[in-house]
Amino acid sequence: MSRAVAAVRICNTIRSNWMLSDRAISQMAGCKHRTIAKYRKQLEEDSEIGERSKVSTTVQTRLDEVDTFALNEVPENFGLLYDPIRDDDPEFVSFVADIAKNGVLVPLESTADGFVVSGHRRLAAAKKLKLKTVPVRVIPDLRYCDDPERVVKLLVSYNSQRIKATNTMVREGIVAMNCKTRQAVRRYRRNKSQVTSSEAIELRGKKTRSRITEKISLMNAIREIVYEHEDEWPLSDRRVNYLLLNIRGLLRNDVLKSPFENNEKCYKDVCDMITRMRLNGMIPFDSIGDETRPVVQWDTHRSVRTFVDRELDGLFNHYFRDLLQSQPNHIELLVEKNTVATLL
Repeated sequence: MSRAVAAVRICNTIRSNWMLSDRAISQMAGCKHRTIAKYRKQLEEDSEIGERSKVSTTVQTRLDEVDTFALNEVPENFGLLYDPIRDDDPEFVSFVADIAKNGVLVPLESTADGFVVSGHRRLAAAKKLKLKTVPVRVIPDLRYCDDPERVVKLLVSYNSQRIKATNTMVREGIVAMNCKTRQAVRRYRRNKSQVTSSEAIELRGKKTRSRITEKISLMNAIREIVYEHEDEWPLSDRRVNYLLLNIRGLLRNDVLKSPFENNEKCYKDVCDMITRMRLNGMIPFDSIGDETRPVVQWDTHRSVRTFVDRELDGLFNHYFRDLLQSQPNHIELLVEKNTVATLL
């Protein structure tokens, strides 16, 4: 192993365990503790790690600027206690933007071996923004590797004032139980959440549509009409059918040479062809409207905050003053089908 490669390996070991003693890190890296002291001093001067406390018996926290990627998440934080942070969560996106503008205003709290007990979201935001260092208050007499249960309970205590969902409060309650009871509850929840193979649905084979061979002219005509009227999307099947009737000499079937006419059979051919073309990606799926197939989407939120933010952002956006309130006459349009609503 070259000297440069060995130096990189030693520095990486120090970054990950910078709060431990030189002798403990030297055993991990397989070198002398004097070598660790040399590289530690260099990393401290470059602000890649914090300065290790010289008095190991103190219980007072100290504030350091710590390398962001030298800090670790408590394994129980995501999954056992709290839901993982999603990059597309509106609250997290807003939080990242605030830190990008104002920086990390409140220091994180970590154990002596670099595990965060308060500030996992701040750490995630800092990593997303690729911040080199973050302010951290280190608790010198607390190590995750020595007492993980104490660290987890402290983690819950730091988050006691947060507004949480019911499932989160249940998980926090489980952690607060004694060890034997907690293990029994976890075992029960794990067994109840398992899905046996007998409950799974077995998929057998697949069914495919036949290739389009006899109605190439109709297919090409539909594709041409859809893209010619892109500014009117979504089109209806009936609208496409009426536009096809304007094409002279259009054939319904190329082999039988049957003409395309205004009847039920031709209309069914158009509907079937449009469906196949959408599924095959020949025309955009959103280019055709499905007026007879309403889609219900429930308006749900992870918390009240996202709902309030959205409502305030859109406040008065859809307010329209009734301009006809003082007029003696007004116009009403009566149409046969909803499919022509986009044309009005």
